[in-house]
Amino acid sequence: MTLKIAIFTFFKVDFIPPKSHPQIEFLRWIYCGRVQLEDNNFAMKLLLFADKYLQNDLKDKCTNFLRSSVNLDNVYKLIGFACKQSNYDLWAQCNRFLIQNAEKCCL
Repeated sequence: MTLKIAIFTFFKVDFIPPKSHPQIEFLRWIYCGRVQLEDNNFAMKLLLFADKYLQNDLKDKCTNFLRSSVNLDNVYKLIGFACKQSNYDLWAQCNRFLIQNAEKCCL
């Protein structure tokens, strides 16, 4: 009978996480139940993943983030996105914003 000995070498690897991508945040949501939304473009991309993989809680979180960030600079982009994605909550928020700020939006 021969005795086999395994020798393991352990070393430390410094991991510097890359800037978040929607795929990484989606996996964080799946495994940890939390997500970090950075900006509107990021939230829209993440919302597409959530919709594709039927993650309704994540869709709600992204929608709420986008609803809270509607302003003069992005209202038209968000309303187009909301129509394309059939996201009634975001669409309604954009319409309310347009009605309340009609003078500023139409000039």
